[in-house]
Amino acid sequence: MKLQQPDPSWVPIFDNLREAIISHRLLPGTRLAEDELCNIYGLGRTVIRAALSALTHEGLLTHVPNRGVHVAKPTKVEARDVFEARSLVEPYIVKLASGLAKKNNIAELRTHLAAENRAINMGNNSEAIALSARFHINIARIANHSILTG
Repeated sequence: MKLQQPDPSWVPIFDNLREAIISHRLLPGTRLAEDELCNIYGLGRTVIRAALSALTHEGLLTHVPNRGVHVAKPTKVEARDVFEARSLVEPYIVKLASGLAKKNNIAELRTHLAAENRAINMGNNSEAIALSARFHINIARIANHSILTG
């Protein structure tokens, strides 16, 4: 008897939404309507609900009955805890990445920093925050750190 594997069709939606949340393209408090997501991804509600459920389980979304699903709004304490954890982990990730980085990786990071600086200078804070988050994810990617890159 062969065990049935769970349907993995929700995983790409999970990955896409997770990256959008982490990079702040989806801001805290943003409502995620199932019907809109079905239209965007061309998939049924069951698949969308599975992705949303997994993101809720990770703490990236909140679900309130009769109000829908929203991008989680971390409390000040949670935000501080994340910042403190990052300050402990990131020096190690940078050290790993520095030993593995190729010339093209360094060029990409420089281009990314230039874009982030432009956003800051133009007063586009939401874009600067999103670029900063992606910059840190890119460093983790160069370090081949699967946990931090999702």
